[in-house]
Amino acid sequence: AMRTWRTRVVDCKGRPLQPLHALLRFLLCWPSIALFGIGLLWALLDRDSQFLHDRLAGTRIVFA
Repeated sequence: AMRTWRTRVVDCKGRPLQPLHALLRFLLCWPSIALFGIGLLWALLDRDSQFLHDRLAGTRIVFA
C-alpha cells in the first residue's frame, strides 16, 4: 500500500528505518489504536501532523 500512495517511513533525520525503530513503531501503534484511536486523532493536533506512535518512536511518514 505504501508504494501505491508513494509514502515511506523514515527516522526523524530522514534516514531509512532501522529494524529497532520499525519494531518500536509497530509496538506503539497497537495501544495508540486500541485506546479509541487517540494516537490517530493526535495527528489532527500535532504541528507536524504525525501520529502519536510515530512521534514516540522517532519516525515519520514522508511522501515521495
